[in-house]
Amino acid sequence: MVKTAVWLALALAATSAMVLVYHTALPVLDVGGDYRRIISMGLAPGIELLLLATLAVLWKMSGFRKTLHVWLGILVVALICDNALTMLAGHRDNFGWYAGRAGALFGFSVLAVVYLLEINGAYLQNISELALSNSRLDLDFQQSKRHADELVQADIRKDEFLLMLAHELRNPLAPMSAAAHLLSVGYSDENS
Repeated sequence: MVKTAVWLALALAATSAMVLVYHTALPVLDVGGDYRRIISMGLAPGIELLLLATLAVLWKMSGFRKTLHVWLGILVVALICDNALTMLAGHRDNFGWYAGRAGALFGFSVLAVVYLLEINGAYLQNISELALSNSRLDLDFQQSKRHADELVQADIRKDEFLLMLAHELRNPLAPMSAAAHLLSVGYSDENS
């Protein structure tokens, strides 16, 4: 965003500098309030063609599938109409000239509001998706923790079972081991 602002400021500064330095080389469009020279010099028709090309590119790239694209298209159409009104009016003192400027201002204002609403909607959607992901992660973490606790309890029960089994097996095996030992000692005494 800062980068865009810097580029915009540089473009405005360069344009202003060119107009200030080369103002004598620019074509005269206003002769006593008469702007018909913008048609005869080809500037207004050129701008009209550029705006039509912009509308075609916008249609090809977006297909006007999103609200923002529709409003951009409406704004370009408004600028085309504004340019046409300027060409037809020929001078600044008629209603069409002012209506065109008011329409462009209104179009830009609506576009700015729609753009901000779309950004806000995307932000809110991302926030809700993030909250949903966080709740899923929390649920997965709780399940993993519960499973780990169950594994720890199972390991404790296994150890307790093995201790009890060793103790219970030692009790009957101790007399058998002693008897076997006595038998082996007694058997070796008889043989000697």
